[in-house]
Amino acid sequence: MVEPKLMTWTDAAALDDLPKARPTVVRVGTTHVLLVRRGGAVHATEPLCPHKFAALEEGTVEDGCLRCPVHDAAFHLDTGEPRDGDAWAGRLQTYPVRVEAGRVHVAL
Repeated sequence: MVEPKLMTWTDAAALDDLPKARPTVVRVGTTHVLLVRRGGAVHATEPLCPHKFAALEEGTVEDGCLRCPVHDAAFHLDTGEPRDGDAWAGRLQTYPVRVEAGRVHVAL
C-alpha cells in the first residue's frame, strides 16, 4: 500500500464503466492500474503479476482474490498478499481507492 503522506488522488474511471468482478486496466496519470469492482468496493492493484509479469486483466476474481492466468497464483485484493501456499509468487502492489459522486479515484 502506498504511504498516505505521498498519496495524490487521481480520477481513474466512472464506477458504472467498471464491470463487476472483471479486472480492468485503466491509465491513472502516467501509470497503468488494474481496477476490480467487487460488491460495493473497488480495488486497485498493479496490472502485472509480480512473479512472471503476466497480464492480470486476463485473470479471474474469486473468493476476494485475483488469480493469475499464467501460473494460477492468487492475491488478496484487499492487501495484495499472496493466498496461502502462493508466497512464491510475491506480493501484488495495491493502491488506495475512493469512490465519490460515481467516480473512482486512485491514490498513487
